[in-house]
Amino acid sequence: MSAPLLAIREARIEYPVRKASSLRRRTQRAVDDVSLELGAGEFVAIVGESGSGKTSLANAIFGLVPLAAGEISLRGERIDHLSARRARRLRRGAQMVLQDPYDSLDPTLTVAEIVAEPLIVYGIGSRGDGSRERLVDEVLESVGLSPATDFRDRHPHQLSGGQRQRVGIAACLVVTPDLLVADEPVSMLDVSVRAGILDLLDRQRQESETAILMITHDLPTAAAYCDRMVVMKDGAVVEQGPVAQVVENPRDPYTVELMRVTPRLRQETRGVARMP
Repeated sequence: MSAPLLAIREARIEYPVRKASSLRRRTQRAVDDVSLELGAGEFVAIVGESGSGKTSLANAIFGLVPLAAGEISLRGERIDHLSARRARRLRRGAQMVLQDPYDSLDPTLTVAEIVAEPLIVYGIGSRGDGSRERLVDEVLESVGLSPATDFRDRHPHQLSGGQRQRVGIAACLVVTPDLLVADEPVSMLDVSVRAGILDLLDRQRQESETAILMITHDLPTAAAYCDRMVVMKDGAVVEQGPVAQVVENPRDPYTVELMRVTPRLRQETRGVARMP
């Protein structure tokens, strides 16, 4: 059996807190002994209420918060204890799709400049021979911003929310990552455009075997698109397994309660859930 693309082992994350009545520093545990694996081409959801530790875990993958214990490996190499320079090289293979397409894009840059920025950071392509521009146009076309010539010179304020999120995804895909971590990728978008963004992510993982780790509190979305589901509560994993197993036969009382408060969630063919 091949090694997992992403492996998180017994991860613990703590944040310092200080009470107003005391000068002593204490810590609040946000993630407690969490382990999970993700293989190439897998679409896995981490679900749970706000404050369950989902986003803290995602941030730890990118070194945005340190681990108090445990380890994180990408393609078999630990990435949680590296220098910033070495970590940047390795993390080219892992990119994050941010939640808010309205605040995550630089309003002073054009679409082409936003998508080209990761190429510049990692030294991919050349502006002189036009290869960088070709890569930008190709990825814009691949995410549904077609023809690319109609979008490359626009600024974010000239785009819809769905188009902005596609630009953000294009900026991730242009460096051909092995892993996308999508933190609530459609929660800020209108219901009418959410399926298009999720279909785009699903198509990417099927065509390129890009693994996707999606952080969400939306169980119907997770059930409709993901292969496996990881349920978190108070910083710990309380249940994980194939979507069909978790949705149809939840074992932990917390998962049962999540299912109960999600009206008419039911499992159908191919592990696809629908809201009738």
